[in-house]
Amino acid sequence: MIDLTVKERSATRKKYLLFQCVPSSETRGRRETHDNGCLKWGVRMTQRESLDVQTKCKWCGNRGRKNAGTVTVFENQKDAELEMYKRNSTLRFSNTTEVIE
Repeated sequence: MIDLTVKERSATRKKYLLFQCVPSSETRGRRETHDNGCLKWGVRMTQRESLDVQTKCKWCGNRGRKNAGTVTVFENQKDAELEMYKRNSTLRFSNTTEVIE
């Protein structure tokens, strides 16, 4: 673990991560009440170099773990939130279990 000074921490750039709330793939310690995702998109700010973060969905409260392959990185909050609203507005939820080919 690296201990950064206050000056070094303030020099670290903020990143805004766009993530999707998806059902958990974790099998160890799994509880059915915690593994449902609402499929909505959210934004989280981080200053960490690593993109391995835990996120909390503001709509359903699901706390999923994300990595660099499952997030999109933005340099400012406005762009990240615009993309979030755009992606959430295109979501279509189906009430059917029918397979469409």
